[in-house]
Amino acid sequence: MKALYALILAAMEILIVFTIRKTMSKSNRRIPLARKARDMLIAAFVTVMPNIILAVISTEWENAESAAAIFFDWYFISIDIMLFLLLYFNAEYSFPNSIASDNFFKACLHFFRDDIRCITRPEKQKTSAFEKGMFFLFLFILADVFNLLSNIWTKQVFSVERFYFYGGFFKPDIYFRTTTFWSYDLHLTLSYLMVVLNIVCLFAKTITAPSIYKVKYIMSIAQISLIVLLNGLYILFALPVDFSVLLYGIVCVSMFYFAFSYIPSLLQQITLKRVMHDMNNGIAVLDTDDQCIYANDYIKNIYRIKANQNPTEVIQPVVKRIAGGVPLDKLEPKEETIRRIENDKDIFYRMNFSRIETKDKKYIGSYLMMVNTTEENNREKLERFRNTHDQLTGLYNKNYFYERVAETLEANPDERYFIVCCDIGRFKLINEFNGIAVGDKILKAIAAKLKEKTVIGEVYGRIDNDRFAILIPKDRLNLQIFIDESQLIFKESVNLSILPTCYFGVYEIEDTDMRVSFMCDRAFIAIDTIKGQYGKQVAWYDSKLRDSALREQELVYQLPEAISTGQIKIYLQPQSTIEGKAIGAEALVRWEHPDEGIVSPAEFIPIFEKNGMITKIDRYVWRLAFQKLFEWKTAGRDDFYISVNISPKDFFLMSIINEFNDLLEEFAIDPKNLHIELSEDVMMGDLERQIRLIEQLRKIGFTIEIGDFGAGNTSLKILRECNIDILKVDIAFLQDTRSPRNAHIIMKELIAMARNLGMKILAKGIESKDQMDLLHDEGCELFQGYYFSKPIDTKSFERIYL
Repeated sequence: MKALYALILAAMEILIVFTIRKTMSKSNRRIPLARKARDMLIAAFVTVMPNIILAVISTEWENAESAAAIFFDWYFISIDIMLFLLLYFNAEYSFPNSIASDNFFKACLHFFRDDIRCITRPEKQKTSAFEKGMFFLFLFILADVFNLLSNIWTKQVFSVERFYFYGGFFKPDIYFRTTTFWSYDLHLTLSYLMVVLNIVCLFAKTITAPSIYKVKYIMSIAQISLIVLLNGLYILFALPVDFSVLLYGIVCVSMFYFAFSYIPSLLQQITLKRVMHDMNNGIAVLDTDDQCIYANDYIKNIYRIKANQNPTEVIQPVVKRIAGGVPLDKLEPKEETIRRIENDKDIFYRMNFSRIETKDKKYIGSYLMMVNTTEENNREKLERFRNTHDQLTGLYNKNYFYERVAETLEANPDERYFIVCCDIGRFKLINEFNGIAVGDKILKAIAAKLKEKTVIGEVYGRIDNDRFAILIPKDRLNLQIFIDESQLIFKESVNLSILPTCYFGVYEIEDTDMRVSFMCDRAFIAIDTIKGQYGKQVAWYDSKLRDSALREQELVYQLPEAISTGQIKIYLQPQSTIEGKAIGAEALVRWEHPDEGIVSPAEFIPIFEKNGMITKIDRYVWRLAFQKLFEWKTAGRDDFYISVNISPKDFFLMSIINEFNDLLEEFAIDPKNLHIELSEDVMMGDLERQIRLIEQLRKIGFTIEIGDFGAGNTSLKILRECNIDILKVDIAFLQDTRSPRNAHIIMKELIAMARNLGMKILAKGIESKDQMDLLHDEGCELFQGYYFSKPIDTKSFERIYL
């Protein structure tokens, strides 16, 4: 019997060791409860060990009683420690992260280092009341340990003797038993106190815990109670062995099992089942025989599976169709989208099939998941529409129009096509005077007519703002329809301040490999040639326009090199007094091409103004002017100024203030020696913004000129709102007119008004002394023109005037 008892205890030790290893796994080692479980299990291992030795120790040995006394001491001391650590574990088990530190010794450290000092000081205690109680309980345990250890020499706590048990359930044999004295009651009382505290701790949690968790606390209470019962029977009936020892390891192991395995697994199963039942997706699970063992309500509602109906009848054919004849245990994860009609609406579902396998890849079933993707499909459809269509008109947008045209040309290589582009002249004025809503209404009406008048095989789209394009087979081209319809739309639009005109550019496609964007560019180039011409609404792209476009591309390509190699230069045209004394000059850009000679500004300036590259030229010209003024200043001639021009696009494509400030900082000239000439075109648009910018430039010290005054429609507003230093008038104002007398009166009054506003007057285009004298009599002070000099290179200017 003793051998069997020892074997059972040894098996228990092995189980405890295995469980201790579990507590030290990577997933558990940082969890406070796992660390406390490890300490508790180690104590249980130590408690069981002396009982194994007592079971196998020979009773025939002469000093057997003394040796047994030592192992009983070991056993009784281990019980104290195990019950103490069990209480510490149950505190964390029942009230996690609330009343117990990570370990008892850390709590003791805080108690001695901080809490004793806090008794006399109003500071926060670092250990809980539970931990303080555990500390004092530990002191009693230490007292009991010393008491038990003293028994080795004094024999005043208990004594050990051999006795013969005559059998019954046990085989007749000689066993050891203890006879206790009064001081043993300290150990017994302390042990039962800790048992009661463990039960109270667990019972308190049992009352408040949800039903799913009650089982782990009730099981622990039952096991501890069984230990007490068995231990009581051992004492009461003087049994040869204490069977309660068997439960020490079982209790500790089961507590770890319930805390870290059974309850989490049970909770996972319940949660998974609840989630599958309540989820907004359909799910069905099949076993290895392809029988549907579970289908949630969602999927039952989709396939109208009745309560008394076996879901396999419906689900299995669906899965088989997805599998396509492949056995489910061999089928790789698969996904497909199906469309069902529900309540007369298209409903889309994404079907996901996957196998269920164990960790060792053994097939144990499969599942089918259905997700309603109707909104997702609609969003994708809407997103695709937004990516390919213009939101205002519903036509193809620019990029998708290019793509569809390329596809059409590739699919019909033998068909001849035209690209027809449409541009609404003066459309910006409609938005400005009638409002954007009216402009949008016109654009939508034109788009509707495009849809109405085109047929299958024709591609149409909105390229940009008020620009449209259409791909038309050659044998269907009839532009008069579009001209008539567009004019009708404009006439039917109520209260238009300005009646616009639709211009059409036509490009015949010869090279189908050409980029569609280039085809449209050529059609728009044709439109640019007729814009503003009365009675002309259609222009065809031809060889002349092609040559012009090629020339434009050539100049655009050569500009960066022209700037970097110094081909772009400034020529200076003097600005003189009535006596002919030059006091300054206007900087005019010239392109000295190494192969072509002088490229006329009239050729390249409009090109670069149109594509925005004028800013690169202007920035370079400003630098040359600053550099030249710095050279003159260094040479002692800082009495000359240079006037530079600002193009309208400079205001929108760069920071004027930063550009001039940087140049001023680099060359350190007197800013009054740089005149900045602004045309009335520059002032068009956001006048308030331009006025603020002019004031900033004047504040820095630059002199501000207004050029070609009177040519635009903002003249008086500029004079009213801006502080201008010099007003520049053109003699052509007096010449290019059928009423010279009226022109003369207007010029005279403008000059007088400007002088009254404190401005100097500079007359340009002077070609004769009579012109100079005439304007001088009216109040002009400075003059510029061929009468004095044409624009000349800087070296010639310096030789003549400096």
